Amino acid sequence: MTVTAFPNGVSSFGVPVWPNPNDSFATVMFVGSSTAGYSSAAGGANYDKPAPSLLSVAKEGLVDTADRGTLIMLRKGHTENVDAADWLSLLGTRKRITIRGLGEGPERGTLTWTLATSTLLLDTANVVLENLNLNFDPGAGTVNVAAPITATGAGSGIKGCTIRMGTDANSKVTVGLTVNAADFVFGDNLVYGETAAEATTLIDINAAHRLWMYDNYIAGATSAAAVGVVRFVTGASLNVVLERNSYINRKAASTNAVIGLAAVSGVSRDEHFAYLNTTSLTPWLTSTGIMTFHRPTVTNTAGETGTEIVGTVSA
Repeated sequence: MTVTAFPNGVSSFGVPVWPNPNDSFATVMFVGSSTAGYSSAAGGANYDKPAPSLLSVAKEGLVDTADRGTLIMLRKGHTENVDAADWLSLLGTRKRITIRGLGEGPERGTLTWTLATSTLLLDTANVVLENLNLNFDPGAGTVNVAAPITATGAGSGIKGCTIRMGTDANSKVTVGLTVNAADFVFGDNLVYGETAAEATTLIDINAAHRLWMYDNYIAGATSAAAVGVVRFVTGASLNVVLERNSYINRKAASTNAVIGLAAVSGVSRDEHFAYLNTTSLTPWLTSTGIMTFHRPTVTNTAGETGTEIVGTVSA
């Protein structure tokens, strides 16, 4: 196989094999730490000449057109530290940027938040993170990362990522992900934090209309027993669709898995709620809006088999 740049992609003996035409990006850029046999000195237009960092590729020719944008591919094994507030601010006001990792599991591209003030802002439309390892805490030392990712750009999203919310009592987050964006998509992610790494909450959702969350595993411990690992706050989110998610609160004596909010509307289908207070029967706390629940299951003690709820899910 001959790997070349087929306009902003890959071809084999002149036949385009990547990217998938359905992606329809105007530009494809590559990022990879310097590896034997490859050059990382170029601007990232070719797989075998990747840009050395996301920060450097952001200075290059990212395209933002009416119907197409830029796909940034992180090569296997690439790592970077999110070590500043509004990291990647070089993207400026560009929209339609997808940052996608190559490979599977630990070999995928990895971003690690290293300072208490480190932030990555999804603040323009249709900026999406895909197939990455996102370490919201540094994994060592004494660092409480206040707000790793805040999403305000309509149509932004996080898909197919593994997201670490905390390693221990010293290396953790306050609120891992804050969503305040219409049409945000959060799907097929594995979100976890060690029990000792107690957070205020793992995900805050504020006026995120038409939020779509599907097939996520969200597990960790909150710092207060009455607070869930997902929390609807401040402005009611309307017409949300929540499907096949598992919410697991490992805080000792935790009384719920999700905190609702008055006037939130939408549907929860085939979802699992787990927490550790055996007397609590309210996995979703407070929902006086127009939420409907279909086939929920709940456990309120460790090792229990999930039971489908018949009747009231929320209080």
